[in-house]
Amino acid sequence: MFIDSFNYFEGKLNHIFVRNFGVCKDWSHVQSHKEMNKLINNYRIPVVDLPALSARERKFIDTKRLSFSQAMKHSEFFLISQQRLHTFLEDCFRLIEDVGLFNNAPNRHKKEVIDPYELKNNEEMQTENKQRN
Repeated sequence: MFIDSFNYFEGKLNHIFVRNFGVCKDWSHVQSHKEMNKLINNYRIPVVDLPALSARERKFIDTKRLSFSQAMKHSEFFLISQQRLHTFLEDCFRLIEDVGLFNNAPNRHKKEVIDPYELKNNEEMQTENKQRN
């Protein structure tokens, strides 16, 4: 699928090959794929190895169908789990940032990111507060 995407967009779209070790622990099938290696080497496609989030935290988040930000605020998501998730996200952000693909992106250095669910709730709360006053 990656090769198909690369060929379809013919250089019009930058590609990054992401090996997500949370989804697959063994990537040897890709490392031995000649066409894939040729593509990565010839076009200098960045390869990012995302770490695996610990099974306990992943199961909690998946079971409750939470976003990462929702999990961090959940009363049953304890401090050690919060720390593991925070470290995981910091590692992922750093690995993606190190590729340099987004160096010229607008808002690249914006520190606070609010997911759409939280943004909607914040807007609703602001509207309710205005109506009360």
